[in-house]
Amino acid sequence: METQVGRRRFLGQAAAAAAGVIGAAGAASTWERDVAAAPVQPSVARIGLQLYTIGDLVSANIDQALESVAGVGYRFVEFAGYGGRTPEQIRATLDRLKLTSPSSHISWASMKNDFDTQVHIAEVVGHQYITIPSLGGEMPTTADGWKAIADEFNTMATKLKARKIGLAFHSHRDEFADMGGGRKGMDIFITGTDPNLVTFEIDLGWARVAGENPAEWFSRYPGRVKMWHVKDILALKAAQEAQQQRFKTLTAPAVPAPAPAPIGAPGAGAVPSGNAPAPPAGRGAGRGGTPAVTGGPVPIGAGEIDYKPIFAQWKMSGLEYFFVEQDGAANWPGGSLVAVTTSYRNLVNLLS
Repeated sequence: METQVGRRRFLGQAAAAAAGVIGAAGAASTWERDVAAAPVQPSVARIGLQLYTIGDLVSANIDQALESVAGVGYRFVEFAGYGGRTPEQIRATLDRLKLTSPSSHISWASMKNDFDTQVHIAEVVGHQYITIPSLGGEMPTTADGWKAIADEFNTMATKLKARKIGLAFHSHRDEFADMGGGRKGMDIFITGTDPNLVTFEIDLGWARVAGENPAEWFSRYPGRVKMWHVKDILALKAAQEAQQQRFKTLTAPAVPAPAPAPIGAPGAGAVPSGNAPAPPAGRGAGRGGTPAVTGGPVPIGAGEIDYKPIFAQWKMSGLEYFFVEQDGAANWPGGSLVAVTTSYRNLVNLLS
């Protein structure tokens, strides 16, 4: 289940870890990064994990959490907060465990309001990409709104490119709402951003809930989706039906509220009903604030998404990295570590 509060808590940890970071001497040298890297065929050796999946373990002790992840077999991790550690401490732990972190989820607000700090953290830890996990309250509801956000991303990405870091955006469900003329929010966003500056991280599970075929998006926009979130969904059809109903609330025009009744008249003071759009989907800014979808995320192989045809299109996608993610994994029988172990083993079977 997507939860906004949990996501914000994790992203908030990045700010805590940043205290005293700017100006620190002797920071670890950054890893070489190439924002225009060629697609890389998915393999067992490249299975990654979005650490939000084991957020309960990260909150308790991020070093132990990373040790557990490495013990399962994961070699790539994507951060969503740093567990109260400094970037130097995080880098040292990654190096010790021979883990690589090509991406971190950083809120759009943090990038706009605390750019230098967030870039410094990325440089020390070794992130190739800073990925915006959602747009939250800034999620556009019109075509013009999506064009404006695309312009903002181009500007931000230009600044990041000067620091040899790429900018990416992580999608959920509501970004696929129809904005009119057969164009969806993601269509406008992708076409409005410079392919030399901005890339995308499609959450394959939520895309399927939105009724989308990820492989078709790879074909429509070759090379633009360099990262994936690999997520399985239980009761997929029911989840898709629920999302289609939700799309109607996102695209239907708001019903004007009736004029207030005169004081003393029947109904005076009552809250008028309306058809205002629901909050955008997603946890943490655009990742939270919505009711849980019917069914929901489960370990890879425990749900209903057929990943073979999706993985077969890695080259068209422009794939560089992919990360297992399961919202609510702490509630899985045995806990989040059991969940990510199950996902890893099933991906090994798929990719072997």
